[in-house]
Formats: sequence, structure tokens, C-alpha cells
Amino acid sequence: ESFPGVTPGSSIPLSFEKIEKTRKLLADALSHQNIHLAVNSFPKSASRRLVDMFNSNRSMREVNVNTSLNAAEADSLDSGYLCACHAENYIVHLHTHCYNTLPLFLKTFDIRTTILTRNIFDTLVSTKEHLDKNMHLAHIVNPPTRYREMEEKDRFNFVIDHVTPWLLKFHTSWALARDNGWVLATWLDYEDITKAPLDSLRKIFDELNLDDSDFDFESMINFSDQQKSNLNVGISGRGEKTFSDQQIDRIRQIAAPFSEFPLDKIGL
Repeated sequence: ESFPGVTPGSSIPLSFEKIEKTRKLLADALSHQNIHLAVNSFPKSASRRLVDMFNSNRSMREVNVNTSLNAAEADSLDSGYLCACHAENYIVHLHTHCYNTLPLFLKTFDIRTTILTRNIFDTLVSTKEHLDKNMHLAHIVNPPTRYREMEEKDRFNFVIDHVTPWLLKFHTSWALARDNGWVLATWLDYEDITKAPLDSLRKIFDELNLDDSDFDFESMINFSDQQKSNLNVGISGRGEKTFSDQQIDRIRQIAAPFSEFPLDKIGL
């Protein structure tokens, strides 16, 4: 009744009341004063820059808390890792939609989430350029081996058809979770991180009810600026200039069924 994916019935050996009681007991046992922060993002949205801001603080540690060896590329959190890291201040970097059981993990282990998105046209162009370089976005799409042999137009079309649905699933699932109170989350945009990092950090700490007494925002930003990042071109607005009218229409067509969601957040 409180979360998606929890379906009381004969298929579950315990009653909903017992499940909820167990969850509350676990939450009480795991109560703490530490900071657990997840940055969950579109690809190519300056997420690494944001994570590096927190990596600058010696009290924080970037961890892997899911079943994949690469923390950014799995759709499942691991309860063992979560328990092992629970007494620490940590940040975890993810690229995952808000799948059904994720809110239960986030609430039980008190993980507060920064959702980071970007204009969808710019995201798709940067994603295509990323695939051109290393053919690796396994958490989103596995391109065919002949991808690099495709014509430029066909590579753009491939990304439009196969990455756009994932971006929409990410966006709509987190919007639904946030609106329904399933997660404690704040929402930022690529422009916020790249052009207003100080305001972005203030928003994270304010909206997620985090104590900022041990954090120097200016030092965090300076540290991040000095790190190597995955930033490609980083020019906002180039997506719509790069795509043809037909390709833009195709992206909008794929997004059309989801008009009930705030698609203006991602430039639609």
C-alpha cells in the first residue's frame, strides 16, 4: 500500500502487517546520524562533477552498494553492502530508473537521493558521441558490433530509438516516486551543476535535510573543477541544432504517451 512492488497476497508468506513491522524494526536497528547520499542521473549530465564535490570531503566515501562491480551500472542494491557501509558517510553514483523495490531500500537505509537530468536532445547527442568513442553504455544499451560501421545518420537514429525510452523511463519513474513521497529526493539539472554549483549544493543540503557544518562548499567546487571528468563538449542547446527535423519529431513521438509527466524538465 505504501510502495510500488509490494503486493500483499497468497504469494507472500507473511501478512502485510508483519512485513511492515519487520521493516520498521530493521529501520530502528539501522538508525544513525550519518549521511547517505545517492546521485542518480542521466548519462552525460555532469554527475561525476557532483560526485567529486563530495569526494573532496574526507568524511565522505564513494562506495558501491549494488550487485554489480561497477556501481553506476546496476538496477539492484545489495543489502549486504548497504549494511556494511551503513555506519559511514557515503555517496553512491547510480544510473538507474526507480524500479519497484528501490524505494524500500532507500527508506530503510536512509539514503537521500539527488536526481540529475539534462535536456534530452543534448543528452542523446552526448550519448551518441560517447558510444562512438568506446561502445560502452551497458546499463542503458548494448550497441551492435556493426555500430561503428553505420552511417552517421543511422548511428543517431539508433541512439534515438534505443536510448530515448530509457531516459523517459528514468525521468517518469523518479517523478512518480517523488510525487508520491516514496523517496526523499531533490531534483537538479545539468545547467544547475555546471553553471550554479554553489546554489546546487545549498539545495541538496536544504531539501534533503542534511547537516552542512562539516562541508565547505567553495572547496568542494574547487576540488571538482580540478578533477578529470567525462565532460564531452558541454554546450547546452546543441542537441536540437544537431538533429534533423525528422529526428526531433521522432524523439517527441516516443515521448508523447508520457505527457502527464513534467517533460519540460528535460526539454520536451
